[in-house]
Amino acid sequence: MKTLKILVIDNESRWVNFLEQQFQVMSVPDIASALAQLRLKPFDLIMVSSRQLTALESIRQSHPEIPIIVMTVQATSQEARAAYLKGARRYMTKTFDVQALYRQIEDVVLAEPNLIN
Repeated sequence: MKTLKILVIDNESRWVNFLEQQFQVMSVPDIASALAQLRLKPFDLIMVSSRQLTALESIRQSHPEIPIIVMTVQATSQEARAAYLKGARRYMTKTFDVQALYRQIEDVVLAEPNLIN
């Protein structure tokens, strides 16, 4: 499997270090920065904070081919529903369980055959 290029949209970067152990990661604090990066280089996966849910529509319109994982501190069914309706492939609680985090990413990648090669 190729090394995934992940764009993380979140202003809290403590757990990004876990991602950097396995993937190429670019971390940005907000949607404007994310859209600028998406114009400059390709990404395989986007991980976005639930605080940026409104950003999903902009990303989905400009880059519908990139799968999105929404991350949250406290999961709610209403927020999960909103995330999926806006185009998220996965909704997950931010975790410091590295293996759980990698499994979530792997599940999304395995559902996208173009990311495996």
